[in-house]
Amino acid sequence: GILVLSLPNVRHLSVLFGLILRGDWEYEPAGILDHTHLRFFTTKSARRLLKDCGFRIVAFDRWGAMPASRAVARLWPPLGEFVLSQFFMIAMATESALEAP
Repeated sequence: GILVLSLPNVRHLSVLFGLILRGDWEYEPAGILDHTHLRFFTTKSARRLLKDCGFRIVAFDRWGAMPASRAVARLWPPLGEFVLSQFFMIAMATESALEAP
């Protein structure tokens, strides 16, 4: 099987600032803290979840609505984790996942 994921990046600066400045985050009608989101992920935790469930990531990319954020992430990729609001993954089931009941 193939899995296509689009996940909000909870490590985005907008979320971190809320935690640092207010010690809390507030759910919103849309965006990273959308009130319908049941779980939150960083790229690291999403990769771990897929691996633990028997998937192999075959494509990965990040996206941000602001052109400046995309430019910053291109110039300094490690900063992309904090300025890009969403990430996308395509994963394929491994043999072990296909054999599970």
